Amino acid sequence: MKIQPVSITTKGGYKATIREIDETDTDCFVGTLQGGMYDLISARWNLSGICRGQTDNCNIDMNQPELEELLRLKKMNAQS
Repeated sequence: MKIQPVSITTKGGYKATIREIDETDTDCFVGTLQGGMYDLISARWNLSGICRGQTDNCNIDMNQPELEELLRLKKMNAQS
């Protein structure tokens, strides 16, 4: 499901943007990552904020206020 882009900062201070929720994958948040050694790469995060195949610096804190709406959408979608 495409969503309005949500811009956040990873635990390592990188810029991340989530643009989609993929209900078919455990790494359900889909977007991009930029910073450090990353120019601009595709990235996926699970519900715990762990970025698939990347370092801990790419993980996100799912308690950020910017993510409340994403988690609500994910929960609503899972219930329907």
